[in-house]
Amino acid sequence: MPIGSTPVYYYETNSWQTSSLFVQSRTNNWGLTQFLAALGTSTAALKKGALTIAPEQAAKVGWDFSADWPWRGVTVDRPAPQPAQRIVVSDDEPGHPVVYVVSAVRFRSVPVAS
Repeated sequence: MPIGSTPVYYYETNSWQTSSLFVQSRTNNWGLTQFLAALGTSTAALKKGALTIAPEQAAKVGWDFSADWPWRGVTVDRPAPQPAQRIVVSDDEPGHPVVYVVSAVRFRSVPVAS
């Protein structure tokens, strides 16, 4: 998460197939720009109204994107085994966006020798 983000909330789920990390924090515009750059994307890639985190995923941690707020979103896809990120940003307080991220990695099945 961006340096200086506060507060930072996180939750992790794991299974044999997938590991997901849910993170929410409030930052500033500089922090958002730096964070997105570190993930290989930018604020220019954020699309207005794009809710890239599925309602089912959001519900796991109590996120509700149904409010009529200025939402923006982007997805950062990467080849396995690297994690992919789904990012939603709320600009409800100008200059201090709230960043919601679901970072998930799918594990490859590896045959077990018998």
